[in-house]
Amino acid sequence: MTKPLRKATRKGLLSDPRGLANQTSRTYDEDACPVGQVEENARTGDGSTRKSGGQTMREFPLLFCFKNVVVGNGFIAGVVIKGRALLAQEEADVWMMYGVNPGGMAADGEDRNEAMKQFRVSYDSILNDIAADSRSFKAFQAEVERFFSQVSDEAKWLAAVDEVRRTGEADNWETVLNADSASLAVVVKKLTQRNAAPKMNRDPREEKLKLAA
Repeated sequence: MTKPLRKATRKGLLSDPRGLANQTSRTYDEDACPVGQVEENARTGDGSTRKSGGQTMREFPLLFCFKNVVVGNGFIAGVVIKGRALLAQEEADVWMMYGVNPGGMAADGEDRNEAMKQFRVSYDSILNDIAADSRSFKAFQAEVERFFSQVSDEAKWLAAVDEVRRTGEADNWETVLNADSASLAVVVKKLTQRNAAPKMNRDPREEKLKLAA
């Protein structure tokens, strides 16, 4: 049995000691994914824990890029975010994925792949809720940017990056990105018939979560 899915709270702006939440791109780019320089490719990825350097890691720093087209009250918006998350194995069959940027959200699953999937589902639900609550595109844009600016568990995420580098855990992941070159971004653009394009559609191949190393 998994724990109930914990949906994000969209309140309580948290501190950001390094100011990373402010390092956001203001230029809309439909091809914004991936979020950094790919270091190496996978050898495994079945969702199990791995022993690296004689240790079993239980917290994994992740980077992700999500693209959405959202319909609101009288507007259609394209949203691209480049964010960070922390994946943790809390019990033998309980994995949790916590948002770092955006913070305040989490999802769970019986293995790490299910936790990642549910994290995406939770994020989609939050965007839809924001759209439903927003009376205009500008209100939607402001709330999405505020939501993204929430920061949680950054110290744990940075410590997990150090652990990945120390143990060699990157060898066990399909896609690894250099954490030092990764960028954070949130871009919200009002879409019209004139500027809409197929490449704004969600592409799961672009959204594979990447280990930060």
